[in-house]
Amino acid sequence: MSSMSQRVRLGILVAYVAALFCSSWVIFGTWLPPTNEKGLWFYSGLAALLLGNLLVTPFYTKPVDAIANGVAGLTALSTVNLSSLVLYSSFDHFLWWACLAFILVILLAGILSIAFKDSLAPPLQKISRSLFIVCDVIGNPKLVFSTIFLFALVVFHKTHAREYIGI
Repeated sequence: MSSMSQRVRLGILVAYVAALFCSSWVIFGTWLPPTNEKGLWFYSGLAALLLGNLLVTPFYTKPVDAIANGVAGLTALSTVNLSSLVLYSSFDHFLWWACLAFILVILLAGILSIAFKDSLAPPLQKISRSLFIVCDVIGNPKLVFSTIFLFALVVFHKTHAREYIGI
C-alpha cells in the first residue's frame, strides 16, 4: 500500500466504503445500518477504512495514532449496551472483555511509549522503543477495528444466517 499514490489509495478507499454500504443494503435493506449493536460491524469497518492504511497511517502506526485508534475502539466498544449483555452467553461476555483488554493494552502501550520517550534512564528508553513497536504492530487501525468487527459479528449476528454470511 505504501508504494501507491494518494489518489490510488483514495480510489481504493471509495471502493471499500461503497462495498460496506452495499453490504448494509443487502443485509438490512438500508444503506446505513442501525446505530445499535447490529450496526457496530459497519461503523468499526468504516473507522478502520478511514483511519487505516489507505489514508491516515499508510506506513507505520505512531504511539499517538495507536492511542487515537484505541480511544476510537474503546468508544465503539462502549456503545454496546452492557445491561443487555445479560441476554448473551458467557462466551459473548468473554469476547467483550477480551476486546476491552486488547484496547486497554494498546492505550497503555501508547501512553507509556510517549511518557518514557525522552527519559534519561536507559531502561525506560528501551521500554519506550519496545512499546513503540507494540503500538506499530497491534495499534494499527486495521487490527483494532477488525477485532471489534469480529466481536460484533460473532456476538450480534451469529443467530441470523443472512447477516452473518452477508457481513
